[in-house]
Amino acid sequence: MRRDSRLLVGLTIALVFISAPHAAEDFQYGEFGRAGIKTIVAGAILGALYALQAYGCVLAGRGDPTAAVVLGLAGAIWCVGAVLIHGSEVLAPGPYREGWISKTLVVAIVLLGASLAGLAVLQRGTKQ
Repeated sequence: MRRDSRLLVGLTIALVFISAPHAAEDFQYGEFGRAGIKTIVAGAILGALYALQAYGCVLAGRGDPTAAVVLGLAGAIWCVGAVLIHGSEVLAPGPYREGWISKTLVVAIVLLGASLAGLAVLQRGTKQ
């Protein structure tokens, strides 16, 4: 694995571990139903996003420079999705789902996703 890919892979693994309990919480609270998305469709989208992240990690392990693009794209999707879906709820005063832990998960998803996207852009920019 290329040295510059290690950080991308590490951040991706952290994002998977943080996003999994958050996604379970989304299903528990019926988040997708409120948005008009069927549970089966939401599950398929989530699975596809995790598959994209796994594919990016495989590319990184093979030393493929497109790994940065794949992992950066996945990070951007997580970041933008978390902001659009949960941003106003997390910033609002008062209780949110399971309390501070739920807010922390969303903030971590935003920060990790943005970090992945930014790092990918920086890595691709230095290669050109």
